[in-house]
Parts: sequence; structure tokens; C-alpha cells
Amino acid sequence: MQNVTALLLAAGFGTRLGELTKKTPKPLVAVGSHKLIDFSLWQIQKAGFSEVVINLHHLSDQIVDYLGSGDRFGIKIKYSKEESILDTGGAIKKVMVDNPRTDILVYNTDAVFGVDLDLAGFIKRSLDHESKPIASMMLYPPPTPNPFGVIQAISEKQGYRVVKILDSPLKDYKATSVENLIFPGIHLLNERSLNYMQSLGEIFCSIKSLYPLFLENKEFISAEIYSGYWNDTGTPERLSEVNKACAKGKIKAK
Repeated sequence: MQNVTALLLAAGFGTRLGELTKKTPKPLVAVGSHKLIDFSLWQIQKAGFSEVVINLHHLSDQIVDYLGSGDRFGIKIKYSKEESILDTGGAIKKVMVDNPRTDILVYNTDAVFGVDLDLAGFIKRSLDHESKPIASMMLYPPPTPNPFGVIQAISEKQGYRVVKILDSPLKDYKATSVENLIFPGIHLLNERSLNYMQSLGEIFCSIKSLYPLFLENKEFISAEIYSGYWNDTGTPERLSEVNKACAKGKIKAK
């Protein structure tokens, strides 16, 4: 996809899955006859990307051995290896520095989305948005109880605008009617966002550190709400739910 770099986040330790990820990186945990990362790759290809960057740290050699150059998956794969884990923001910054003058689509490989996810449409609507957002977030209705933290957004002419992320509100903005949502793991950052990252050092969280800077500086953050199948695979119980969804055809991988 022209002028957009796709980044799959695959460096984490997956500690909440316990024994499953002590010797196996989370992206290679089995789901049906597939690996977890296969579902992300399928969505990236469906969106029209012919190339993807994958960041690596924990048990990285296993991921490289499995994916290789990407030829057998029909997509060119580049790797961004981290000697020390950089957290989500640091991972994004490193790839943006290596790929200047492009926007960046960030996709968390922990997250599994349904076959109805319109990733290409999400990207196009963000790029075409009249307000030229610094970032666009895919949001999701919160579960009950909600362990993920709240993102607040309001409905506007071209979709939604984010006005509060966790405890950080849009400066001097009085929102009267907001929707409480969560961030399921997909966002698109404009190339201008790299300017904000320069003050955050090498290791930082994109949601907890970068987005509050956007709101403090009154930047426009657009959003869309996805309400199809989603699971963060964060616990053995939720991973079991993903296996059931795979058996029912709610999710797909090549």
C-alpha cells in the first residue's frame, strides 16, 4: 500500500499465557492448525499490503525460522530486531526512523479480528479524512467487566474523534456526549507523529505516552468502531475462545 508501512508487533513475552510461552514466542502459539501470527498476516494481505515489518525480541529466532522471507505466505517480510524490548512506542519509533516520510499502520499480533474486518477501508478513510488526523484508532465496545482501560470518543461528521485516552483528556475540550470504548490493537499514525516521539526517548508505550502528547497539543485523532469478532488472547481462557472461533470460521488465516 503506497506511503503506508505496515508493522506487526511481535516482540512481547506473552507472560500471561504461562507455560505456553516459556519456550514458544506468543506469535507462534497454535490456534487450530495455524499459528497466532498467521491471522495478522492474512488481514495485512487482505488490506493490500505486499510487504510488512515485524518487530522481534523474545525468542526471535523461532519467528524468523517460521516466517522466513515471507515467500511461502505471499508477502515480503522485513524484521526490526530489538536487543532490549522497546515497548510499543519505541518499536514504532524505530521503524518510522527507518522508513521516513510514510505513515505507519500498527497491528498487535496478540489481537485476533473477524473475517469482516475492513482494514483497507479503515486506512483509506483515515488518509482521506478532511481533518488530516495525526492518528486513527480502531476502537471496540468494552466488555463487562472491562480490564483494558477506557478510550472516550465522540461522533462527528466523518466518524469519531478521540477526546480522552485512559486518564488523558483532549486539552480544553468539553465533550457532552461520549462513548466509552477500548483499544483492540490497530492504529494508523501519520508521519508527523515522529516529531512527537523525539521527546520520548527510546522506550515508551504508544498509548500511555505518545497519545497524551497528541491530546495535549490538540491534535485530531480519528476513530472507527469495529464490532465484529475480536479477542486479545491474553489468557489461556481467551486463547481457548479463539480456538473455538477458528473452528467456527469466524477468523481466518492462509
